[in-house]
Amino acid sequence: MIPTSGSLSARPASPATERADQPSVGQTLPLLRLSGWDSEKQYDKHNPVCIHYDFQWKISQREKIRARRVFSDTDADLVLAPNDFWKVKFHPRLDNYLKDEDKFPEDKYTCEETIIEVSVEKSRRRGLTKRCQKLEIDWHLVDEHLEGLSDLFSMGRKITLSMEFVYKEVACDSATAKGKKKKKKSATEAQRLQRAAEAGLWTRVYEHYRCRAKHCKQGPHCWPDERGSHQKLLPGQLEEIVRHMKEKLKEGETEEDVDVSIEIPPHIIQNILDNNRKRKADGSIDHRQCKAHASRPCKMAIDVAYDRISIN
Repeated sequence: MIPTSGSLSARPASPATERADQPSVGQTLPLLRLSGWDSEKQYDKHNPVCIHYDFQWKISQREKIRARRVFSDTDADLVLAPNDFWKVKFHPRLDNYLKDEDKFPEDKYTCEETIIEVSVEKSRRRGLTKRCQKLEIDWHLVDEHLEGLSDLFSMGRKITLSMEFVYKEVACDSATAKGKKKKKKSATEAQRLQRAAEAGLWTRVYEHYRCRAKHCKQGPHCWPDERGSHQKLLPGQLEEIVRHMKEKLKEGETEEDVDVSIEIPPHIIQNILDNNRKRKADGSIDHRQCKAHASRPCKMAIDVAYDRISIN
């Protein structure tokens, strides 16, 4: 419960008691510490036993140079010393404000500085202005300064403690942003090299299985079976061959190290043979068989149908 005059006003006292307790002008009053604070007691600023002050605060976000206010409020007529009020009351509240995802998304904000001002009503003297890094507040200085204003408070002058907590987005820090940019660039470069290596593997596989036989009607890509007869290779089957090669890569090897002349695995061969039998049964295959090896050069060059093959 915040110690304010509204909720912690003094209990009714007799006129004799009021006269006895009423401080004289210029009387020194203490700044109430946590050890002497009674959370159940009502403190009356018109019959004070300690210094009272108003606490004005705001949370700002700094974008480039100017700071934009996000939250602000006033806790009026406090009696607990600023250092103790911060510990038991305000710091937990500040943490809750920073959990507002609309104002501070994804915890990307950090406190850059705290600006402190102490002012006295109708007085230009004995004010305090202090800028602290982050939340490294010199509470001893603040408490000591308020204690020094006891005589002014006894004269009926209102004391105001103002604090501004300036936050900025971590991503806006130039060094951080520069580092992220370099990291992103490195990642992009790695992806580009990876795609280039994969494209190189695809190109070598296409070239290896490209049919150059003069009279072959199965192309543009074929696989010669054990009898030397050409079996048509479909784009999806070429993709399976490339995928198989990539899966067989050992640790430390790259696509450039792959030998594209390795034997096609049995399950892909079975798929090739089944597909060609089906095409033959449907009458969509030329029965003339060419026995020239697919990777062996010949006089007839058949253009590779790249547009028929999907490269992932």
